[in-house]
Amino acid sequence: MVSLTIPVSDELKGGITEFSWVNWSETAREELIDEQQRHEAIEKMLRQLESKEERDFEAWAVKKGREINEESWKRVLSTLSPQEKKTLLG
Repeated sequence: MVSLTIPVSDELKGGITEFSWVNWSETAREELIDEQQRHEAIEKMLRQLESKEERDFEAWAVKKGREINEESWKRVLSTLSPQEKKTLLG
């Protein structure tokens, strides 16, 4: 096992020594492990977001959104009078 030295301020060192019953090495080790696991989870999510399946799904969702918008626009136009259409469409 490798040792790690972490510099801390005098103020922090003073606060730490007040809690002499705490195993600060173990606390730091657990926090480092948790942080590493968080970073690994984030990297895994980023890889999933960059996957072909995700890109395909995003393209499908955009296409469907555009189709819905087009259908909504057609419905709106169908309710307008010729003069309103002319005004709206310029």
